Amino acid sequence: MKWLKFTSICFLLFLISSGTNPNNTSTELDDFTYKVVVDGLSNPWGFTFLPDGSMLITEKRGELIHVKNGKKTKIEGLPQTQEYGQGGLMDIELHPNFENNQYIYFTYAASNGRGQGFNTALM
Repeated sequence: MKWLKFTSICFLLFLISSGTNPNNTSTELDDFTYKVVVDGLSNPWGFTFLPDGSMLITEKRGELIHVKNGKKTKIEGLPQTQEYGQGGLMDIELHPNFENNQYIYFTYAASNGRGQGFNTALM
């Protein structure tokens, strides 16, 4: 019963605080605009730009997407990832000397390694 009262009070406070601006004054967010760059993603986690201006985007479910000129291409050959909670295919970054060595680093949840459960792997 106490939990129900607490939850109800929190919900009411949320509703009150998320209402419209009562003074009709502008806020920092009033001038905010956005542009969809890539649509149709499920749960994007990380991204990096390649030297040619295209993007690599990781999807939590284990997919790596290359986006160039609005066209999405799924990259094959990634290791098996485990999507669970905060786990999945996570961040991605180019090596500082990428233009010479073509190395790309990414992190993901893997079921192998020490202990039980999932471990974060860097490849």
